[in-house]
Amino acid sequence: YFAACFCNHSCAPNCDWTLSDGNLILVAGNRGVSAGDELTISYLEPQELNLDSQQRREYLSTSWHFHCQCPRCLQSPDPTCLPCLKRPMAVIVSGRDDLPQPGYVADCTTCPKDYLQCRHGYFFYCESCSAKL
Repeated sequence: YFAACFCNHSCAPNCDWTLSDGNLILVAGNRGVSAGDELTISYLEPQELNLDSQQRREYLSTSWHFHCQCPRCLQSPDPTCLPCLKRPMAVIVSGRDDLPQPGYVADCTTCPKDYLQCRHGYFFYCESCSAKL
């Protein structure tokens, strides 16, 4: 277990892991891993890796409390704030990150979805104009 906790998550991992009979976690490269490469494993079940990036990120944010920034997820870029001329929006992971202001309630500014921090594991927030998605 100790060695596996040093492996970061990726939705396109270069290592697989298994639990042995002696409760040891065995980590093995599943494709070309060179000296100095970061070893990555998936925190998702194999079938969950087939989900699209939004669904994978939703699962990871609610279960593991992080917004995945692996190369595979970055192929689907985060939204930009249209009122602020495409300024990148910050990610707030519900249950992990502090909300922008005390007593803050995130209602989407572009659709009728309300109370985003209870509806989703994460949401996007523009630090400039307070737009939310």
